[in-house]
Amino acid sequence: MIVGAVYILSHRAGKYFGASISSKIAHTSCQVQKWLGITLFGQAGVALGMAATITQRMGPDGNLIRSIVLLGVMIYELLGPSLTQYALIQAGEIKPKTGQPALGPDFAADPVSEPATVSGQ
Repeated sequence: MIVGAVYILSHRAGKYFGASISSKIAHTSCQVQKWLGITLFGQAGVALGMAATITQRMGPDGNLIRSIVLLGVMIYELLGPSLTQYALIQAGEIKPKTGQPALGPDFAADPVSEPATVSGQ
């Protein structure tokens, strides 16, 4: 259980801080720097492939690693969409629809609008 928690926390921290540092290097807005890492929370496809490969190559030890990785993937995919929505709203990229539960105290007064589009598209 402790190994699983360490894996999940270190994996998320790596993505969060990696995205933050990369966006600072790219001179993106402060909003992007602050919220980009959270939007990557649900991206677990590579971890699934890694788990399958390790299981095949490491036998019984691989089964333990696979279980830890799959626990992480389950948590990421359950929380990822909600955290992505929250981060996009906080960054000002989208507005919540009326009638949907608010994700935080700032949402009560927000008007309904369409998702933001990238200029030039």
